[in-house]
Amino acid sequence: MLALVFLGILLWGIIDRDHIVKRWPEIEPLYDVVGLWITHPGDGLSLYNINSERRFEDGSMQLVVTGEIRNDTDEPQTVPNIQASAVGTDNEILHHWQIVAPATTLAPGVSVSFHSTIQAPATPVIEVNLSFSEILEHDDGNGR
Repeated sequence: MLALVFLGILLWGIIDRDHIVKRWPEIEPLYDVVGLWITHPGDGLSLYNINSERRFEDGSMQLVVTGEIRNDTDEPQTVPNIQASAVGTDNEILHHWQIVAPATTLAPGVSVSFHSTIQAPATPVIEVNLSFSEILEHDDGNGR
């Protein structure tokens, strides 16, 4: 009976490893050691030609972020949304938003452009940080 319980826990740990690592990230190296790698949003994809600027559009100052997502692998890849953070002079996050993925999948070697516009924060933005996130519901596609 004890062996069945152990086997059940072992199978659960293998099958549900993505959720387990989300809850306990410190366990991920153990999965890597035994060859059960965890996939992360955006694995195999790269962000290129990133540009951020403040522009006066539609009667107000806007923060515009543009760039490209490229599939650097030999297989089609699912494209997750992008989490963006505007960072101020004191390294404080001034605004955090999601940029909706411009495509659901990318073929090998293919890239797609993205564009996002938000109302510019009143405080100067020193940098914009981008990272891939979990795929969420697609909205109107303008990053708001």
